[in-house]
Amino acid sequence: MKPGDLAEAERKQREKRIVLTAAELFLERGAENVRMTDIADECGIGVATLYRYFGTKSAIMLESGTLLWRDVARLFELQFHSPEYEAASGIAQMEILLGAYVQLYMEQQPFLRFLDALDTVLLTEKPDPETLLPYRESILDFYDLFRAAHEKGEADGSIRPGLDANFLYRTISDFLNGTARKFLRGEVLPEDDYTQGAAEMALFVEMVLGYLRDPAYNF
Repeated sequence: MKPGDLAEAERKQREKRIVLTAAELFLERGAENVRMTDIADECGIGVATLYRYFGTKSAIMLESGTLLWRDVARLFELQFHSPEYEAASGIAQMEILLGAYVQLYMEQQPFLRFLDALDTVLLTEKPDPETLLPYRESILDFYDLFRAAHEKGEADGSIRPGLDANFLYRTISDFLNGTARKFLRGEVLPEDDYTQGAAEMALFVEMVLGYLRDPAYNF
């Protein structure tokens, strides 16, 4: 390996270690509570070195989001490509998909809080599409899975016909995303009570499944 290649490989390894450390800090403390000096101290490097690698905290957040999404996607992709999932009816696949979102809310709340903070940064700074591409590609694409389950359900008769898959997906995902973020941000008014957030989301999923099921199908 040439000296220049070795230096580039070492640089990439250091970048990976920095991103991994930053991601852990963001999950543990909340992104808004982590400073560049915190990341530098945890990595054992000077803050000036950290800025040379990434330039801004937003850049590290975006890299961390890519890393974290890949980890979460790997967890669920095993479930969505299992023999049991492949053999299930369309409505059964839909139940697994929607249940996975409730599971994500219950088991990955620090991750969802981080995504909320990252979304705020992206809305404010509006990075160019090329900068966003690795992050976009890392996100688990529920839409393709949803559409495939919907098509299978129409074909096997478990999902009633005539429904617009794109409209359904946007409606369901907007509600679940919005509800999860509201719950995670915490109670605002005295009458707010989010202690049963997961149960409320599960109830919504059951209502959706009831709407999707074809009454003529032999369940």
